[in-house]
Amino acid sequence: MRVMRIGPWLLLAALSGCCHRPHSHREDLTAGLPIVPRQLPAFDWQRVPGLAEVPRHKFVGPYRALAEQEAQCLAANNSQGAALLQQEGQLGSKCPTSKRDMQRALNNFSGLELMNKDAGTALDLYFRLAKNEAQRDILDRSLREVNEAVKEADKMEAQGLKIPPEIEEFRKRQNLLKADRGLVDAAIEKLNRLLANMIGMHGVPEHQRLLPTAELELSPVPVDLHEAISLGLGNRPELRLLRYAREESSRGNISVIRDLLKSSSSLLGKSPSGPLGKLKTCIAAREINTRRDQLDEAIVQKEREVSSEIREAAGEMRGHAYLAAVIRQRVVDAHGKLNEQEKKLKNGLVSPFEVYNARMAAWKAEADLVQEVAAWNMARTKLKKAQGLLTLECGLDYQPRFHHHLCRNLHERLSSRRCCDDYSCVPTSSVAPAYEVVPDTEVLGLPLESPPTDDPQP
Repeated sequence: MRVMRIGPWLLLAALSGCCHRPHSHREDLTAGLPIVPRQLPAFDWQRVPGLAEVPRHKFVGPYRALAEQEAQCLAANNSQGAALLQQEGQLGSKCPTSKRDMQRALNNFSGLELMNKDAGTALDLYFRLAKNEAQRDILDRSLREVNEAVKEADKMEAQGLKIPPEIEEFRKRQNLLKADRGLVDAAIEKLNRLLANMIGMHGVPEHQRLLPTAELELSPVPVDLHEAISLGLGNRPELRLLRYAREESSRGNISVIRDLLKSSSSLLGKSPSGPLGKLKTCIAAREINTRRDQLDEAIVQKEREVSSEIREAAGEMRGHAYLAAVIRQRVVDAHGKLNEQEKKLKNGLVSPFEVYNARMAAWKAEADLVQEVAAWNMARTKLKKAQGLLTLECGLDYQPRFHHHLCRNLHERLSSRRCCDDYSCVPTSSVAPAYEVVPDTEVLGLPLESPPTDDPQP
């Protein structure tokens, strides 16, 4: 009896020993690093090459003129994510079933959303590039002015005349302007590369560059929030997809509905398990109602997000418009001061260096104004992206097929039931869509096969 009692424990101990795996010991490759006191090597500034030793690359052309809408639409049509979804949609069956049409709607509305975002990204890069190019011109003018002031001071010093005290400030400003010009040049090169990649253009910025032709301007008219939100809620592709899925959910496309819900949370969209027969049919009908409730919640949440994005963009536009108006007054005052100093210079009342200072102040105010106007245009782009309008402005849209319209000529088996294209009837309480149903002849702006004209036969 004692042996029988000890036996199970011995067996368990043996199994534990077999399952035990010794920890693998990896060699510590950092053990050989020496331990030293904190003593850094002295920085020798003389080893840094000077301006004469560092060649400055100046791009002379050619430039490709790029309009605002061209950047927007080229980026939308060049969206790689949308192209992949377009290819994915062509792999399915050609039969007009609710599952196929739901999958096409999922792919194409998602593609429209990606196109809309890529167009917004391209426009943001576009206005950043326009801002940097405009500020680069102002920097060049300012640097020429400072160089002229320093050159004039050097002539006075060579003639033994007294140098004005502000000349040291001009020498410092000369170095700062050179550094700023280098930073702007680097930003222009980077923005050219990023924007060219968005619109599918090659050889940029090494062999050719993009030149934004849009005039930097803004409108003082504030955004009508009610109208803007209403427009966004009706046109945002993500919302249109959720509403279409809610309207057209049925037993035939429930698997696609699950995939759609999984995209928002991995815990959603699980396939219910149950017995076969009539009980399984009841479970399927219950699942459809549950999925519709989940889609209703998803629609409400997405509407809140879209409304918040629109309000945020409209607020940024309002703020930048106000700041631009304030800075514009600075520009007016600076140019008034410059005109006054130029008149005094003609009468010999001020030195040329005071005129240089006034001119630099006016150009600095202009550069700040360019910054705010460009920021307003970027906020306007953000507003259109939140509304889902960037693809619509390029003529890119998708109108899905509504199957309960295709089944109008087929008899309804029960008063509370509607015939579906997979020839099964499911209870529904859905209402007709609030927007016009257009025949499904175009996907993402590309022609597709026309839908069959004959009603499906049961």
